[in-house]
Amino acid sequence: MTRRKRQLLGACHCGNIGFVFATDMTDAELPKRECQCAFCRRHGRISTSDPDGEIHITVEIPENLNKYRFGHRTADFYVCRECGAIPVVTCEVDGVTIGLVDVRMIEGFDWSRADTSQHDRNDEKIDDRLARRKRNWTGTITIE
Repeated sequence: MTRRKRQLLGACHCGNIGFVFATDMTDAELPKRECQCAFCRRHGRISTSDPDGEIHITVEIPENLNKYRFGHRTADFYVCRECGAIPVVTCEVDGVTIGLVDVRMIEGFDWSRADTSQHDRNDEKIDDRLARRKRNWTGTITIE
């Protein structure tokens, strides 16, 4: 028997950038990752994704969205210009947009710092980085 995808709702603090994260996984089953790059550490990001899941992103006021890229410039961090939060990150690999969400911005998400894993990918080659993301990030993204 397969589980039905549940809908996890999330947004930045002011609600300008919202998302629906659909997954078959429970909160406990979803990975909780703390990237150790300077940007993610400074923003306290704890990300999750499901390769078989879906993320639907909405932006209420497009002028208040900034897509920030740094380092290898392979990922778009969706930064709200109004509240400064970063609820979603996307990346294009082989013509397909993939992504992840910040667990701190999912309404009612059950997580603990004890359940997070830390990853330092600073020395990772770009091809290896993109291949890892393709395996692990959420594979169906829609943006409205």
